[in-house]
Amino acid sequence: MIINKKTFFGGKTYSSLGFLRFPNETTLIDAEVVAYDFHEFVLTSHKKIDNLIRNGKSIYIDGTWEKLEPAVLEKIDGLLEINSVHYFYCPKTSEDHSQVLLSKLIQRGLVCVPKQYFINYANYYIPAVNSAPMPRKSYLCLTGKVNPTRTFLIALLSEYKLLQHGHVSYFGENHTDPNFDPHKIDEFNDADYLSREAKRRIRKELKQIKLPIIADVNKFDGTISHTKVFNAWLYFAVDFVIVVETFGCTNSEDFFPTEKTSKCILMNKKFIPIASKGFLRKLKSYYMTEFNKDISHLTDWCDTSFDNESSLEERVKRVVEVSHNEINKRIAQGK
Repeated sequence: MIINKKTFFGGKTYSSLGFLRFPNETTLIDAEVVAYDFHEFVLTSHKKIDNLIRNGKSIYIDGTWEKLEPAVLEKIDGLLEINSVHYFYCPKTSEDHSQVLLSKLIQRGLVCVPKQYFINYANYYIPAVNSAPMPRKSYLCLTGKVNPTRTFLIALLSEYKLLQHGHVSYFGENHTDPNFDPHKIDEFNDADYLSREAKRRIRKELKQIKLPIIADVNKFDGTISHTKVFNAWLYFAVDFVIVVETFGCTNSEDFFPTEKTSKCILMNKKFIPIASKGFLRKLKSYYMTEFNKDISHLTDWCDTSFDNESSLEERVKRVVEVSHNEINKRIAQGK
């Protein structure tokens, strides 16, 4: 999203993760807008922001890569005047206290710009073809940061003997930059949304899995995770993608599609998501409503009954079962 107003960046840093673009950067004196990423905004004093507003500046808060953030709302609530405060964020569909506070702030004059930014600005992601072509396999599965859902997925892919048929990445803590992701594999033991049987299956498979499991890079860090230029050959080389959506989508009922999903649509690649209940239905509806675009050829190519499953554990199991069936069909057909 291009913001053409003359802009000054108010924080010590400004994250490159967002989707706002400010081509007219200027000095604080000449600026119409003072822009903060949402982390920096929360750290900035009320007194400083109040003074900026009093001096005629509009405040733009960039949270375009995250869902509605309660800490941002609480910070805004402490300001004297908020008619010139603009908050850009991905909408949160689950009900909690933040929705009540948001309504109160809108009544006070807060300007909200909620969008599914990862979808609406998917063209900010650039497929690169300057690396070597990759061998043909059935599927792609990039897990990113360690969390219990992704660990369970990898255990099931191992149990079903599917790891060899895919370009799969799962690094574990010993091959991930701890400053970027401090989480540990054994955190699955404390996950209350996984059953004892699921945890037993994970323990069994972890004894047999050699880490890291590599698709194209051998170590995971923030640069790899957040780059908007990605290896197109990963998508060219497979029939479909198992999309492991972000924790804020899989472990809540929020509809929060990220680049993990939008890259598949950008590359016209069939996919099967591990996400929130009803994710596929909402995604298809969003594309039709927002862009008048039918993406069902990328989503309805397989059994999608998992999308109606309330339990995250069961959704993961169903996704692996469906993937297993589809891969076996291709093997039988000699593909």
